[in-house]
Amino acid sequence: MKATTSFLTSTDIGLTVNRFSQDLELIDADLPEALQSTIIAFISCIADGVLVFVGSSYIAAVIPVVIIIVYFIQSFYLRTSRQLRFLDIDAKAPLFSQFLEALSGLPTIRSYGWGPSYKERNKAALNASQKPYYLLFCIQRWLNLALDIMVACLAVVLVAIATTLRGKSSSAFLGVALFSMVSFSSSLNQLIKGWTVLETAIGAVARIRAFALSTTPEDLSGETGSVPPEWPKNGGISFLDVSASYENSSEPVLKDINLEIKPGEKVAICGRTGSGKSSLVSTILRMLELDNGSITIDGIEISTIPRHEIRGRLNTLPQEPFFLHGDVRLNIDPLENKDDDEIIEALEGVGLWDYFKSKGGLDEELVDDTLSNGQRQLFCLAGQDAYEATSSVDSETDELMQKIIRAEFKDQTIIAIAHKLHTILDFDKVAVLDKGKLVEYNAPHTLLQTDGSAFKALYGSSLHSDSDGL
Repeated sequence: MKATTSFLTSTDIGLTVNRFSQDLELIDADLPEALQSTIIAFISCIADGVLVFVGSSYIAAVIPVVIIIVYFIQSFYLRTSRQLRFLDIDAKAPLFSQFLEALSGLPTIRSYGWGPSYKERNKAALNASQKPYYLLFCIQRWLNLALDIMVACLAVVLVAIATTLRGKSSSAFLGVALFSMVSFSSSLNQLIKGWTVLETAIGAVARIRAFALSTTPEDLSGETGSVPPEWPKNGGISFLDVSASYENSSEPVLKDINLEIKPGEKVAICGRTGSGKSSLVSTILRMLELDNGSITIDGIEISTIPRHEIRGRLNTLPQEPFFLHGDVRLNIDPLENKDDDEIIEALEGVGLWDYFKSKGGLDEELVDDTLSNGQRQLFCLAGQDAYEATSSVDSETDELMQKIIRAEFKDQTIIAIAHKLHTILDFDKVAVLDKGKLVEYNAPHTLLQTDGSAFKALYGSSLHSDSDGL
């Protein structure tokens, strides 16, 4: 059975971001506050009601009527408010989707002068997202009006009873009852609002639970194998007749790849755009499913191992570094397996410790503009044991990264997606891909001395341009 690999569109990402922001905000922030507010308002209503009834015991005759009225008001308001809150959450999804879409394509938008058009689209999405929020305020005003009218009627009944039955109640108690009637209206209002928010927050819990239960696990039924604690100890990787394709692809992106990487070898993968370089690495990390063939690491076929186990054992340095919301210590060691001395040593190895030391050390909060693009790559390199080479750094940073890799990872297997070919000439092997096929696999100097070599042609073209076009 072949598992399909799904890729999220901007709308899907917007819905996911919306759910994990809006729903989790309701659970983390609104739920405890709503529970506290509901309890306090309920106690206040009881206290105010007791004071009103003490002031005029005859008012107890209208208690059944009041309960019925409050029940209908609460039922109507709760159903409407709950649906409007759900609509408010859903209405924000297109806004988030458009924001993420514009953010990822910002250079293109600026290049083609589409800024004004996207601003108008953003305004339209923003206006649409605020409609349920505005209507929610409207029905809250309706709730205030309805409860105020009900309490006003109670006050009229209270005064009517007091004036009709003179001498039956103390004027002091009557004054307390009239004063408590005013606060009773406010307490009742807060009780219904708090209960509504509590219901909505509990609904967010139900939605997240339903999402967790309905989401298909990435692992297949047969991926339950175990590996030794030290796996992969040697780092030998074998590709046997590997073919792979994306779900929406009309043809395989990898075709009959046979590749043997010996333990400790440094192998560079190169080729032009669309040749399948990133797809080949994705198959190792189980991010791209195989149509045919198998991949083994240290003699264990990775299709039998849970995916999180593979990704936890194999480290990568991505082209676009991702940082967690937190300090330096959290980002370089999220699993908290290293002490501060080891983290400092790793940062010193990539030349970043002096920079962080001047900013506040390991407790420095990492934000988007804390590090430059090259520093981000070096920071990621400080916490990695293997890497995927990138094209998003300058030559000076790239040379420093290559120097660190050769010194610190000399005994480990390295698979590098090569974008700057002059940096991988001392690698053990070079794998050249073209349209998903492995066309060459040999030592780089051997390929450079071979007439008609694809790698030789790529290397020659890279010498005549600032970018090698890979």
